[in-house]
Amino acid sequence: MSAQSIVQKGYRWQVGNGDSIGLWFDKWLPTPSSFRLTSPQIGLPIDVNVNSIINPSSNSWQADVIRQAFSPDDATTILGIPLSSRCTVDRLMRVFTPKGHFIVSSAHKVALSSISDLRPEASNGQ
Repeated sequence: MSAQSIVQKGYRWQVGNGDSIGLWFDKWLPTPSSFRLTSPQIGLPIDVNVNSIINPSSNSWQADVIRQAFSPDDATTILGIPLSSRCTVDRLMRVFTPKGHFIVSSAHKVALSSISDLRPEASNGQ
């Protein structure tokens, strides 16, 4: 139980049909800094899922909506995520591993990253 926060920090969603992924709050982008959108929440409701920007008939991104609703960086990142033509379900995957599976060394990397985030900057004169 004490490692639960580390385990939670070390995952993100892999987009399938987008039904299970909260657009604004879940970690689903392949951007290691936060795995979340950085765009201001304008235009799309706060409680929508990723499926709201996927065209269900073609199972492709709604590029026009994405370019209007998100910053250029977020839009480029989203449009670069491949969608399966089989309309698979969303799945949680481990970050820092090639296949997205949990391994102890990936949890160790997350823990070390968390520790370094808490350390004061070396450039503060101390």
